[in-house]
Amino acid sequence: MTGLVAAALERITGVAIFSSLVSGAVFIPNLAVSVRRLRDSGRSWLWLLTPIPGLTLFVVGLVMAAFNLYDFGYITTSQQLNDPNFPSSALIEQVIADSRFYQGFIMIVAGLILSFVFTVLTNIIFMALPSKSAAEGNKIVPPSF
Repeated sequence: MTGLVAAALERITGVAIFSSLVSGAVFIPNLAVSVRRLRDSGRSWLWLLTPIPGLTLFVVGLVMAAFNLYDFGYITTSQQLNDPNFPSSALIEQVIADSRFYQGFIMIVAGLILSFVFTVLTNIIFMALPSKSAAEGNKIVPPSF
């Protein structure tokens, strides 16, 4: 709901900072609720780190693709990045057709898929498994998988 309000404010005012402010404001409370829910089900907060391997692969792929743009001569000056027409459709078609970029593209896609699969699988597993009973209470859970 807050995201919709922030998007509406951005549309109305033309200032594109409201979504970032809302995301920053609700990040810590969302994290706290996630940790609390994991503790209530008898699991460690370390389960929140499951998407990190995929996200790491994604970032490495993005960095590879960005460096390859310079290394292969598609971008020669930083002024090209400030051009309002950057990237042109011709440049995008050239980059897609160049097989030297496939390694970076594969890492980007694999990273997204890996982080998505880890997140979905852990959520499905947590929904299927029973949580702690009320008699056990909310005890501190040692980090373990």
